[in-house]
Amino acid sequence: MNKERIGTNAGRIWRYLESSPNGACSFQQVQHSLDLSEWDFALSVGWLAREDKIVIDEDKSQVMVPICPFF
Repeated sequence: MNKERIGTNAGRIWRYLESSPNGACSFQQVQHSLDLSEWDFALSVGWLAREDKIVIDEDKSQVMVPICPFF
């Protein structure tokens, strides 16, 4: 696994969330829709979280696009 692949998958996840009706999806929905392994998904979500591009709702197991459109 290299940074380029993680970044590419992070972009795929970001675009998927951005296009969802409410900007929120379950971890499983995103992972399966994009056909990502658990490892690829976890690394890419970590990348996005570190960059403050997403919000992770641990109680609902969802990843969300931030409400403020400053990205």
